[in-house]
Amino acid sequence: MITSFRDHVAIFGGMFDPPHLGHVDAAKALLKNPGVKSVLVVPSYGTPLKNNVTPYKTRLEMTRAAFAGIDKQIHVSDIEGEIKCGYSWQLIERLKAQYLKLAFVIGTDQVAKLPQWNRYPQILELCDWIVLEREGHKDSTPLPMNMVRVNTPAKEISSTEIREKVAVGKSDELKPFLPRSVREYIESNKIYG
Repeated sequence: MITSFRDHVAIFGGMFDPPHLGHVDAAKALLKNPGVKSVLVVPSYGTPLKNNVTPYKTRLEMTRAAFAGIDKQIHVSDIEGEIKCGYSWQLIERLKAQYLKLAFVIGTDQVAKLPQWNRYPQILELCDWIVLEREGHKDSTPLPMNMVRVNTPAKEISSTEIREKVAVGKSDELKPFLPRSVREYIESNKIYG
């Protein structure tokens, strides 16, 4: 069992379509609990489990806007765009060449989906894992030895609902869910509408 994450770089990946305050709060929380060295925010280039996503470059720019100036230990990476990987194991393998200790971050909803991931269960052996429990959601499913559950104050926010609200002209209702920079980016670039 992992006792300390202070030397780990947390890989916080996702579609970020769009990135919202739940994502920002979760990344900030990782620095305190479990206390990782830094957080690498990695917008996914693509995923075999989702389709009809906003183009990678647009999601990367929104993610950079969302995390700009948040904390010097949080970095947005365009590594998936550089290597155009479609699987998490490819990303982990690439990052292992740069960082000594890695922790891949997933939400509790992804634990049950792990058997669908490419190269499962071997992928679990590539690094340590952090399972984020969002506010109000507890799970007692047993986890492998290199996985640890971490509570986060981040609220559960649905990117799908955000996109739907923008599409029907209800962008004004999104202030509590999106960083201002992301709202402005969406409005000025007419994304989702």
